[in-house]
Amino acid sequence: MMRARLSLALAATLLVAASAHAVSSLTVGAAQGPAGSSVNVPVSLTNGDGITAVQFDLVYSTTDITTVGTAIEGSALASTDHDADSNVLFAGRVRVLVLSNSLAAIPSGNIALVPMTLAGGLANGATVAIAIDNVEMVKPDTSIVGGTTTGSSITVGAGGCAVPGDIAPDGTGNGAVSLTDFLLARSKALQRVATNARDTSCGNVGPATPVCTLPNGKVRNCPDPARPATFSLSDVLVIRKLALQVAEISCTACAPEVPAGRISYVPGDVAPRGVGSGAVDIADVVVTLRMAVGLETATAADMLAADIAPGDMSGSDRLATGNGRIDIGDVVVMLRTAVGLEHLTWPQRTLVARAPGPTSRIGFAMTISGWPAWATDVTVESADCSGPESGADISGPLVGVACATDPQVVDDAQLATIRYRGPAIDPSTLAVTTTVADAALEESAVAVTLTSP
Repeated sequence: MMRARLSLALAATLLVAASAHAVSSLTVGAAQGPAGSSVNVPVSLTNGDGITAVQFDLVYSTTDITTVGTAIEGSALASTDHDADSNVLFAGRVRVLVLSNSLAAIPSGNIALVPMTLAGGLANGATVAIAIDNVEMVKPDTSIVGGTTTGSSITVGAGGCAVPGDIAPDGTGNGAVSLTDFLLARSKALQRVATNARDTSCGNVGPATPVCTLPNGKVRNCPDPARPATFSLSDVLVIRKLALQVAEISCTACAPEVPAGRISYVPGDVAPRGVGSGAVDIADVVVTLRMAVGLETATAADMLAADIAPGDMSGSDRLATGNGRIDIGDVVVMLRTAVGLEHLTWPQRTLVARAPGPTSRIGFAMTISGWPAWATDVTVESADCSGPESGADISGPLVGVACATDPQVVDDAQLATIRYRGPAIDPSTLAVTTTVADAALEESAVAVTLTSP
């Protein structure tokens, strides 16, 4: 009877030990991102066997996934000597290896992040299956143990919302990114307003890297796949660009552009006609002389480049102020520049944006369309803006200004001062759209005029 009792006790002990032993498993976590973006697919390990190395393949559709990057060590490996590496065996299959030089056991948790780029044409809400295959989990004695594996999928869409950066109204969004989203995002980054799940998903758009510029001037920004799932100043800066409509969220490259029109507006650079060469030389002198004596007709583009005299001296530079016509004075200044006796530069010029009358606001957003490419050293100032989150975003023919004055309510007609260098801009050639927000975050449109003081 005693032997029977011992046997039963031993069996119970072995049963408890067996039940306490966790089965090792590999799990592909869910991921999410907008079409065309790079998404980090997480893979987690539950290590119940002292596994020191693991190998597995992720299998994906080449129609839905265009490229796969090198695996990144997961958070579970942060304080270990384990490394993650990967190689695309062929289109549709990437192999990942995690191992330790010291043969230490791999901690349970996220062991790898595999960057995968979603195809640009995928619809919001679509799912892309990620399967796991060819798994080998190795113990220190080189024996391979069995375990369980679970695949997952990538959901197309920015954090569950159709419009990245759309966080206002707070917690719900409204399908668009505007001044209100910028102001709300700023308050959240400054911890004046509590963050919520929508902020850390739909609002988690920064930091982002410019990919390319569209013909309309918008810059495509690709969110960093390794960005933390938190809401911070980097998100505010990206949301500002989205609100000003100078940027969009996408990781898809733009179609190749063929440069059109003039490529240079260096003062005096008029030759070759219509494009320029980027410098002033004898060819510019000859062309300008022919235009001055009527042998060639000056176009509007020629006037912008060649109307440089009389000009004002500023130190060793001559400021190309022009006088509204091309004459022998332009030829003389251009010749002196071509032989190095003078250095031509454009003067700083100013435009002022004003509302029709005093306007109460805690912030405003202004987008100027049709901005000329030759206007350089562009700065935008507003005496009422506060904090580094406010500022200007300039992209080709677009200039956007986002201003936050909170917590102060400002009642003034002048919104901003725009300074630049180049030929004088005719304000009537620019299109301006402006919205202001009151203390209740209600937006309203304001008819703003640009004038040259």
